[in-house]
Amino acid sequence: MSNFILDETRCTGCGTCTFVCPKSLLVLENGRPVMPEEIAHKCNSCGQCTAYCPEDACRQALDAGQTLPRAPRADASTAAKMDLFLKARRSYRMFTARPVPRTVTEGILDAANYAPTGGNNRKIRWILTDSIFKTRMLRDMITDWMDTECRVHPVLSKRYDIDSIIARQRKGRDIILRGAPCTAFTVGPKNIVWGGVDSGIAMTYFNMAAEARDIGCCFAGYAANAAKYSPKIREFLGIGEDEDCYCAIVFGYKTIHAQRIPARPPINCNFV
Repeated sequence: MSNFILDETRCTGCGTCTFVCPKSLLVLENGRPVMPEEIAHKCNSCGQCTAYCPEDACRQALDAGQTLPRAPRADASTAAKMDLFLKARRSYRMFTARPVPRTVTEGILDAANYAPTGGNNRKIRWILTDSIFKTRMLRDMITDWMDTECRVHPVLSKRYDIDSIIARQRKGRDIILRGAPCTAFTVGPKNIVWGGVDSGIAMTYFNMAAEARDIGCCFAGYAANAAKYSPKIREFLGIGEDEDCYCAIVFGYKTIHAQRIPARPPINCNFV
């Protein structure tokens, strides 16, 4: 069954939707766009027809009946503000104990949900801890994992200075979750082609949406690997046997704010 819905009272037959459909599933018949039933199953609800229709005549089943917000039009001032915002982003490792309200986190996730995915497959799902109690439980489990299973892992045992990490953790200096009150993980089916890439993009969206709310983030490699390899942590987080953990981030309210944007070395780039 087709996901494409047309409001014929609005449609002018301009053909924009047929032009922007990535899979060329829409055709004009008698001046109106149609998605033939024999190919309708190929539609992945990417929303291009809805996004670009100048008359607001196209809808997909996901947004039928909704009043959709207008897409903003960028200009030179938008570019300057966005460039500055992106350059100002820092990895934050100093957090207050103040929990992030779930409604705020849900707003961040709503923005992250618009991150692009390979083929619009949307196979990634999120797992979060948003209470200090649960996050500290997770921190302690990761510490124990590093002090046991990680020591005999053929790769991680060589990558990490485990003795140093454990010593600092036992002394109360949390370098695993950085004292953050909240964590977020992206997980998905094992061996999906773009799992790692999709997760990295989604986490970046999450990070920037959090920054827009003055919430700091730091990517958490220790936590991601623990959720990938530790059965105990996977059970705690609810990761299925057929799933992998692809990425992790910690987040919370900042104790300190960056005052300026440091310089970076020239970018390594070739135009061919």
